[in-house]
Amino acid sequence: MRELSFYSKKINELKGKKEYLLKRQVVVETGIGDLKKRVLNIEKAQVFIQDVAARTQNALKFNVEGIVQLALDAVFLKEQYKFEINFVIKRDKTEASLSVNKNGFEMTPKDSNGGGLKDILGLALRFALWKYSRSRKLILLDEPFKNLSKDLQSKAGEILKLLSQKLGIQIIMITHEQELMEIADKTFEIQKVKDGEWEKSVVVVRN
Repeated sequence: MRELSFYSKKINELKGKKEYLLKRQVVVETGIGDLKKRVLNIEKAQVFIQDVAARTQNALKFNVEGIVQLALDAVFLKEQYKFEINFVIKRDKTEASLSVNKNGFEMTPKDSNGGGLKDILGLALRFALWKYSRSRKLILLDEPFKNLSKDLQSKAGEILKLLSQKLGIQIIMITHEQELMEIADKTFEIQKVKDGEWEKSVVVVRN
């Protein structure tokens, strides 16, 4: 009888443990199900974010490339430059890779030299990115085409005015180039004149 009582007690203990483990199994399985749902929701959110990012990148690529290409085509009539932006992932971060193609030869803007190509690229990129800025639509330029050859100054001035009108951006520019002064809506010319033994600066306004 004593042995039977001992085994009955052990059986009841084991039944109790079994019931406890079954309950824990239900809790764990429920937790696993919740985690699977969360993972699924996170994956859906990631897909949505990636889709939005891709659409944003495509829109940015289209608009920036269009503005920069417009400037290149207008200034460098004889030379065929093709500007392109590609987005690449480096160290888990998305970076914009800029390139310029000329007659099948690809180079980065920083590798370009001569002819003022950097000046035009830099200016057009500033205009293109300023379009997305929430700050006041005003750009200050100090001798923006100093590396551009003399025969292209007037073309650069025309594209400058076109971008200003197209994007609604006001330009205040310092320049010594007569071709650029001629495209301005208003010119403030600083002249040095002699006043006795001294020189002084005089501002002449020309509309």
